Amino acid sequence: MLYTTITHQNIQSYRTIAESIDIALSVGGEQGLLLLQNELDPWSTAIDEINAGLRTCYDLIYSGRRHEAIDWHYEGFLEMADRLNPDRPGWAYWNEKLIDQGLPIPPDIDQGLKGIVDAVFDELQVMNLEGQTLEQNIGLLRKNVISYGNLGERLILLRNIQTMDASKSIWTEMIESISKVRSDQILQDAHNSIKRSDHDALLLLREEALGQVWNPPLPNQTLELLKAAIVWQRVLKNYELLSALARSLVIAFQKGEQETFGSSSYLVLVKNGMQKRSEYEACANLFENDINDLQRQPLILKAITQHGKSDPFPELEVQIEKPLEWLAIQDQYEKLRLTFVAQEEKCNELMSVSPATMSASDDAKKWLDYAYRWLVMAEDRELKCQNLCDQLKNNAPPGILNAMRKLKIKQQEVTNKIESVKFWFRTMIFGVVGGISLLFLLFILMLVFGKE
Repeated sequence: MLYTTITHQNIQSYRTIAESIDIALSVGGEQGLLLLQNELDPWSTAIDEINAGLRTCYDLIYSGRRHEAIDWHYEGFLEMADRLNPDRPGWAYWNEKLIDQGLPIPPDIDQGLKGIVDAVFDELQVMNLEGQTLEQNIGLLRKNVISYGNLGERLILLRNIQTMDASKSIWTEMIESISKVRSDQILQDAHNSIKRSDHDALLLLREEALGQVWNPPLPNQTLELLKAAIVWQRVLKNYELLSALARSLVIAFQKGEQETFGSSSYLVLVKNGMQKRSEYEACANLFENDINDLQRQPLILKAITQHGKSDPFPELEVQIEKPLEWLAIQDQYEKLRLTFVAQEEKCNELMSVSPATMSASDDAKKWLDYAYRWLVMAEDRELKCQNLCDQLKNNAPPGILNAMRKLKIKQQEVTNKIESVKFWFRTMIFGVVGGISLLFLLFILMLVFGKE
């Protein structure tokens, strides 16, 4: 079959003819008729060529080549068909003038053919939700077929085309025949993707399998394998997240070691570390659950294991051992924080009633009794504070440590004063006893010398 092709050169020539005709009709009168007479032969030739071009489009359309029919001629073909059509407002007057002058009448554009071509053009400009036209999808389909492209991509294109061009049964027939072949291919493609550890390809297969209706339905084995693809992706993502969180915990711990316990910057690091620890624990639980789910998909699990990502915990737990111990101490401190405050207050209260600041001159014995009781209370308080500090492995807050140091000093002061009071007390007793002894001796002497 011989097809007519309207080229760029033809379109340029038609545009020149159309402009000349428009000028002639707008001038009117004898001058306009003279101008029009000069364009009658090229005008008639152009219309004959356009009608032949429309016939070519028609033949292509009804041989199942609609996309080619629209793209066969150079851009602007249908526009020129409209501009060169003699049937226009006021043409009856000019038609009569041409007949009176015995001049040839230009033929009409074949509106039957033009209507069919226009309808097909409109059909091919229908857009889907993604903004793609039917023409674009058919073009992609032709490219896929010519290049022996992926059947999955071809099937998706056909379904898109079927949605936009539902009146054509050919698309349904093509989908049914390709679906049967593609159904068998998907499982094999999935296995190949897993062997290559290409989880991105597996996700695309999953989208293809679950995103459309299959007739007959895909086998359960294929569906289960593809559904596991999202779990595989999550495992890889969580593996990276676990590693990042472990690094964050180590950094928080190392910086915390350089800060003063209990300082504002130290507390910020502790808060950040606790947040990262919570995220790590939540991510670890998800990771373990996903690995357990993949036990039913040994092919995927094997692919993950080959890359050392099925059990990252031994390595990560070595990294975060000290950070977790550090945070455990912070947890313990938070539980004991009020207890520390209470013990610190009791130390301060005990120091405020220290016998070291009291006078022992009025009643030394009474003072000594109180001082000994105070020392017992101080030793008991010191022991309780020390036991409390031991629970934090020498990471006790500065307040309690300062209070214990002051209490220790007070204990020494009281002990020293006790020794001083005891010395004074002994000296006083010795003085009293010595004085009494001296008086008794004088009394005896008086009695002896008085009898003489």
